[in-house]
Amino acid sequence: MNKIPILMFLLVAAPCAFAGPDERAIKETAKRTGYSVSEVREHYSGCGSGITPWMNLCAEYNFIASDLKLNDLYGSVKKNVKGTSAE
Repeated sequence: MNKIPILMFLLVAAPCAFAGPDERAIKETAKRTGYSVSEVREHYSGCGSGITPWMNLCAEYNFIASDLKLNDLYGSVKKNVKGTSAE
């Protein structure tokens, strides 16, 4: 069984419970949603708040944080593959 898809899933979908917010994702979420950076920082973890705007903001933050991680991972893999037969 190929373990790479499982590793990628764990890297992206299983955020560390002890880590604070990803500042790059906070700034990108603010840019994409029109909320201020301070609003995003305050409500990025509001998925279970029961308040629809904060739940939506939380979902968007999680999507953007995962998207940025995947983009970084893709860039790294692409760089490692360059010049090989897998290119």
